[in-house]
Amino acid sequence: MLLIARRLLISSLRRHQIILAFVSLYNLLGWSAFCGVAVMLVSLPLNAAIARYQKRLQVRQMAIKDKRTRLMNEILSNIKSIKLYSWERAFRDKVLDVRNNEELPMIRRIGVINVRSPLTSAALRLPSRLTDPLSLLAGDQRLLLGEHAVHGRLCDLCRLLAHLA
Repeated sequence: MLLIARRLLISSLRRHQIILAFVSLYNLLGWSAFCGVAVMLVSLPLNAAIARYQKRLQVRQMAIKDKRTRLMNEILSNIKSIKLYSWERAFRDKVLDVRNNEELPMIRRIGVINVRSPLTSAALRLPSRLTDPLSLLAGDQRLLLGEHAVHGRLCDLCRLLAHLA
């Protein structure tokens, strides 16, 4: 019972923190805060899908590793019989087949996903990068870049894009 009460308290505190943060952003940036929140909400499903795919690949990789480990344990426990009947080549081919045809392609897939993971970290920076141009397009003149206030729409959008690049 205490655990349920604690979880409810923590979840309500998190909601209040999110609301306070959004109100503070709105006071600081104006309507452009909605742009940043919208980009974050759009990027959440993408990040969730990538995380689910990575988890699925890791589960498959662990199953393949278990298969190869069981095969190696079988070989090591029956090494005398294998040597006696000269089955070394057949068991070596089994182990290499599991390694080359199952484990290595899975490791390559995981490597490709890990190479693409900077894209997901870029998605975390995307709201802050898109809030400024979107607020300029919306006509909000309160935008600040560093210590210099940005005035005007089109000219300042070009400066902003040059600053972000």
